[in-house]
Amino acid sequence: MHNLAWFTAPVFMEDVYKNVAFIAHTCTAILGLLTIWGLIRHRKKIRSFVQLLGHNLVNERIRRIRATITRLDELNHGVKEDRKEIVAILGELAGMIRAFTKHNAEFLQMYEQMIKLTTTNSEGLSEATKRRLAEELNCLLDDQALAAALNLMEDSDGPKTR
Repeated sequence: MHNLAWFTAPVFMEDVYKNVAFIAHTCTAILGLLTIWGLIRHRKKIRSFVQLLGHNLVNERIRRIRATITRLDELNHGVKEDRKEIVAILGELAGMIRAFTKHNAEFLQMYEQMIKLTTTNSEGLSEATKRRLAEELNCLLDDQALAAALNLMEDSDGPKTR
């Protein structure tokens, strides 16, 4: 049998623990410094990646809004059964564009019109009003998509070109 008394001695274990902890803390510090250096060195690439993610998020939201507008276009206000669905879709569209209202006054106006038509004044809704809102919203979405594309193509050191 082997004598393991040297292994269970508290003094030896404390030294091992201190050495392992020192090595672990040193590795953590080195990896942290390497991470900070990498973030600083590749900040333009990281910024471009974040801009690309933001652009894709805006485009995905625009795609969903356009799909909802297509559903709205398929309905006719002249058909009595479609009127409740039209009001519901306008409310859905208002909720979808609400995030854009923070940065664009035209989206805010559109949002307020839709909320007014869906909550208090659904009698003022007609086929012409429905089509006007759909087309105005399509135009606003085109402008938003263009702004997102220009923002994506913007040089990180230069001003925006609009």
